[in-house]
Parts: sequence; C-alpha cells; structure tokens
Amino acid sequence: MSSNQVPGGDVEQDPCLSFAAGKGIRGEEELPVTRINAEKKLTRRNFLKKGILAAAGLFVLGLPGYSFFVEKNQLEINRIRISSPRLPVSFKGMKIVQISDLHFGFFYGPEQLQTLVDQVRSLHPDLFCFTGDLIDRRFSRGEAIKVSDLLKQIDAPYRKFAILGNHDYWGDTALVKDCLTSAGFRLLINEWTLVKKGNDVISVSGLDDLLNGKPDHSKVFNDARFDLDLFHLMLVHEPDFAKVISSDPVDLQLSGHSHGGQINLPFFGPLFTPPLSRKFSSGLYQINERLTLYTNRGIGTTILPFRFACRPEITVIELG
Repeated sequence: MSSNQVPGGDVEQDPCLSFAAGKGIRGEEELPVTRINAEKKLTRRNFLKKGILAAAGLFVLGLPGYSFFVEKNQLEINRIRISSPRLPVSFKGMKIVQISDLHFGFFYGPEQLQTLVDQVRSLHPDLFCFTGDLIDRRFSRGEAIKVSDLLKQIDAPYRKFAILGNHDYWGDTALVKDCLTSAGFRLLINEWTLVKKGNDVISVSGLDDLLNGKPDHSKVFNDARFDLDLFHLMLVHEPDFAKVISSDPVDLQLSGHSHGGQINLPFFGPLFTPPLSRKFSSGLYQINERLTLYTNRGIGTTILPFRFACRPEITVIELG
C-alpha cells in the first residue's frame, strides 16, 4: 500500500501544527508538519464565491439536475482491507462499516436516512462507526427522535461508536448527543474503550471535534490503563490530524469532514475542502508503517446541495 503523494509547492504553516501548539499535544516538536501548495483560508465568502463559480460551471455543462437529483442520492460502497501484526487472530475477517457527515436537515431528511439505514443493515456490520456531523445546523427535538429511531435499526454485535463533528456544535449539541446515545451509539469524546471477542481485545477511541470542540488525545494515551501494544482504532472527524498522531500508537484512523470536495470538476479536482481535510481529502492513506488513515466522503452535503464526481459513500473495512 503506497502513500498518497501531494506535488511540491510553497510551504505554509499547517493548521494541525497550530492546533498541536495550542492544545499541548505530545511530541509536536518532533513533527515537521507543513502544508504543501498553500491555500487561502476558506471563509464562508470564499466558499460561496467558489460555489457560484461551480454552479455556473455545472449549468454551462448542463449538469445541475444530475448533481442535485441523481449523484447526491447515489450511495457508493467502497470496500478496503486493513492488516496489522497487532490484530488478534479472532478479529481477522471482522467487518467495520463507516458512515460520516449526514448533515441532516440540509436537503437530507428521513426518507434518505431510511434508505441509508437499509443499505447499512444489508451489509451486516460487526462494528459500526459514525465519524461526525449528524446535523448541518438546526435540529429540533422531533427530528432528533425520528433520526434516533431510524439509526436504532442498525445492529452491530460488537457495538456502534460515534464522535461529534464541527457542525454538531452549530446546533443543539446536547440534543445531538442524546440522539446518538438513544440510537445505541457509544459516543466517544476524548475517551477509549475495549472491544472484546472471545479472549481477545482491541481498543477503540474517539476525539472531540478539532475545530469546535475541546479535543484532548492525551486522555487516551496518558491513561495508565491504555495498552499501547493493542490494535487501536481511532475516530477523528478531521482527517489531517493523522499528521499529529503519526508517532502515537494508532493503527487505523477513520475520518470524514471533507465530503471528498463534494464537487470535483474535470481538470480542476475538488472545488473546496474544509480546513483540516485538505491534505487527506478522500480515500486510503498509509501515513507510516503503523498508521493507516481512511477519509470517508460522507453522505450529505453542506452550503451547496450538489455532488459531482463525488458520490456519497459507505465504507466497509475488513480487518485481516
């Protein structure tokens, strides 16, 4: 498995490094974290400006209907296999199913969610992970009850885990938490737990959102009970955090946040990716000998209700 490479270019201070300095992350001095091909900060104005250009391009190409009515509703299932010498024999063949970024409420409602739930159930996950952004912005109690009832239909014998994303802090965060826990998820906020299968165990952890939450992964790694030699799955909403934990005992990081760019134009690539997802915006990355990262393209949309050359994604990870 080879690392995804980014062409060389101008070097700029990376937001992950700024985060590390601000939050007191262990080992940030040893990490030569830089961003290649520096981009301007993505403000809402810049986002909308690019969005207008994208919409104009789509209209010129005659594809707005396809991007709105067709592609954003075409779920794609991507299957990958992850191996590790730390994985116990009994866990080999275990199926992890990941979804991310529902953005419920922004052109995404109960009908679409029911379709997603049915698709996930048909995959028979052993372990199910949701990597943040349940909502886009607003979330009523009635909507929370409906969403919880739908997500409750997903069963996973080795548990369901969830973390919060940046948009989950833009609405009623307490309601988002209640919705997820009522649906049977173990919500991981700067904490870890063990998943047992027979006499074997692996560890699963989750961080609070990097942009709007209070992330502190020292609460995981500095816990005296945490076994550094176990296979360790970590859920982090923003994928570029992989650069910060590259020297920590993590085998697999699952992330979302980027939407894969949401709109990918020919000869241009992703139109926009949010902060902390610009280096690892979509797919599988081998960060180092131990750490593998997978960035899921998400389910819903935000700001613009379009997807082009970037279908919504369910990821199926087989451990081997």
